[in-house]
Amino acid sequence: GTLHTVALAAPSLREGLSASSASFALPYLRQLLDTCALTMTDNRGTTLGWDGAADQHEPDVRSLAEQVISTGRQQMLSHAAIVCERGDCPVRGIVVMPLESDGSIIGTLGAVTTSTAGPVILRATAEVARYVSSQLELAELEEARARLDRAEVRALRAQISPHFVYNALTTIASFIRTDPVRARELLIEFADFTRYSFRTAGEYTTLQDELTNIERYVRLEKARFGNRLNIKLQIA
Repeated sequence: GTLHTVALAAPSLREGLSASSASFALPYLRQLLDTCALTMTDNRGTTLGWDGAADQHEPDVRSLAEQVISTGRQQMLSHAAIVCERGDCPVRGIVVMPLESDGSIIGTLGAVTTSTAGPVILRATAEVARYVSSQLELAELEEARARLDRAEVRALRAQISPHFVYNALTTIASFIRTDPVRARELLIEFADFTRYSFRTAGEYTTLQDELTNIERYVRLEKARFGNRLNIKLQIA
C-alpha cells in the first residue's frame, strides 16, 4: 500500500539530496502520485533525476524550478501554457514544489501530469514534497550529528593533555645525557604518537594502527614511571 511505497523511498532520501538518491526514490514517489513523470532538481535548478515519460518538457520543469527557488513558492503550467511540438504529447499540466530543509530551499519536486494541474494534483504533489522534505531534513540532522561526532573526536585529539606532552618531553630530556640512544628512540615514539593522534585524513583507522599508537603511549609512560607502571594488553 501507500505506506509500503513511502517506506521504500525513505532510505535513499535519508542519504541526502543527490542524483543517486533522487533516481532511486522517484519511481516509488511517482507511484503515489500516478503522474506520467516525476523529477527532482537541486537548489540551482539542475535536474537530479527524471522518472517516466515526456522528458521533452524537462526545460519547462527546469524553468519552473528556477522560479520556485527564487520565489520560494510553488509554480505550475496549465495546458494552455504548455507548448509542445509533439502532436501526441499527453502532458496537460506541470507542477513544481519546493523541497525545504531547516527553512531553506534545497531543491524542487516536479510532477508532469496528463490531467489539468488543478487543486487535486497540487495538494497531492505538495504532500509528497513535504514528505521528501522531512526525510531530507532527517538526512541533514544525521549529517550534522556525524559532523558533531567527528568534531568531538578532533576535540579529544586536541586535548592530548598538555601535561602529557610536558611530562613526555621532560622524560626524554632526562635521558639525553644518561642514555642518548633511548632519548632518540623516545623522541621518535613521541613524534609518531602525536602525528597519528592529530591526523586529519579521515576519521576511521584500523584496530592495528590504534593498538600500535596505544603501545607508543605506554612506552612513553613506562619511560617516565619505570617499574612502577605495569600494563597488560589483552586483545581478542
